[in-house]
Amino acid sequence: MLKKTIYGVDVSKAKLDYSYFKNHWIDTVLGNTLAEIEAWVCTLNPKVDYIVLEHTGTYSNKLIEVLSKYDFTFSVVNPRRSNNYMNAIGMISKNDQSCARALAHMGQVMDLPVYQSKRGILKERWTYLFINPKEVF
Repeated sequence: MLKKTIYGVDVSKAKLDYSYFKNHWIDTVLGNTLAEIEAWVCTLNPKVDYIVLEHTGTYSNKLIEVLSKYDFTFSVVNPRRSNNYMNAIGMISKNDQSCARALAHMGQVMDLPVYQSKRGILKERWTYLFINPKEVF
């Protein structure tokens, strides 16, 4: 049985800082481009790897798009919630690397909601309406 690896990703305009724990913290940086994100995501296993990222407006859209394309399970966290979490665990110094580590830690210890795209939700609603029109009224 494969053990789940939880990746924390701090997203900014130009780069993604990601961290995960395998006997020690491993921190890496990659560019925030579709090509680099897709190359990284293709090295992961959607059945055992779980991604936690902050919603940073348009900057996180590329990562969300690629993760959805490859059917990954991931959580998108409100930045205020992750900031409150970092304060609660006593993180004083905050930089991109430490934020990525904190997001990975959040994924390990908290039951975060799995991201579901608005497109997926709308598709489910339309399917329901067309399959069960009598139950609507």
